[in-house]
Amino acid sequence: MGEIGQFMQSPVFSIGSECTLSEAILFFHTQQVDALFVEEGGRYVGIAIKSNVIDRITGGLSPETGFIRESMEQPIPCLDHHSSLQEASQFMESNRIQFSAVTENHLVIGMLSQKDLITGINNPGQ
Repeated sequence: MGEIGQFMQSPVFSIGSECTLSEAILFFHTQQVDALFVEEGGRYVGIAIKSNVIDRITGGLSPETGFIRESMEQPIPCLDHHSSLQEASQFMESNRIQFSAVTENHLVIGMLSQKDLITGINNPGQ
């Protein structure tokens, strides 16, 4: 089975922690992604997941005055780009997460989703 570096999404997209939920929803839509890193002070501080943001809005948080930092997940789970698909699957399942940062030498180089894992497992020769 391959390494996750083959199946991760890169480049990564990020949004500032001061962005409103409506700005985040627009960014999810225009970039056609389901998750974004949240950036503050030049570093990633969380992951914003589109479905969680939508849930927060439908739960009553105003899209115009609510900030993405109120809907992000933290700390950011991380996997090394040399991790196997099996290791990543076990990590994500045991931590009950949908997305993980992929790192090389402690720097974020990509994002891995459960969908990416399924693609990798179903297409091991890629």
